[in-house]
Amino acid sequence: MLLISVACAFLFAGCGNGGAEDLYLSKVSYVVCPVDGQDIDMYVVSSDCSVIHYLIRATDDLDIKELFEGKFPEGGFSSERQQITEQDWEKLQSVVNETEFIYLPGEVSDSEMAADSGSSYIEIKTDMIKHLAGGHNAGFGRDKANKKYRSVADVLNTALGN
Repeated sequence: MLLISVACAFLFAGCGNGGAEDLYLSKVSYVVCPVDGQDIDMYVVSSDCSVIHYLIRATDDLDIKELFEGKFPEGGFSSERQQITEQDWEKLQSVVNETEFIYLPGEVSDSEMAADSGSSYIEIKTDMIKHLAGGHNAGFGRDKANKKYRSVADVLNTALGN
């Protein structure tokens, strides 16, 4: 009887959600790579609602994942600053938590779409963790991972005016 009471207490207190806690984001980076040969857009959105938009020239030897480490091609990019609203930041943080983005696989792709479509990647950072997900046609598949990825990408695109 005591065991049942403890289980019910956890359930009603909200502790039965698998231990998932809300993440408090410090930064979200979003890379959009259109079809081959076109420039790449990278947006770095910080918790103070500031955004740095990088326009990066695509080259054959460019490693997309290096962009998340701050390694840009020499002379092959430009940047501009912009802002998003606090409501946009709160919505972004909310959808990242609702979708449990931190648990998405690193590779979120849809192989059924045309091979010449682009790719995108999203990296979230907190004070203690970071997680990168995305890939070719990321967010356009019908599985749960693609739908969750698309939810976060849609909020980013709306906030950034894309």
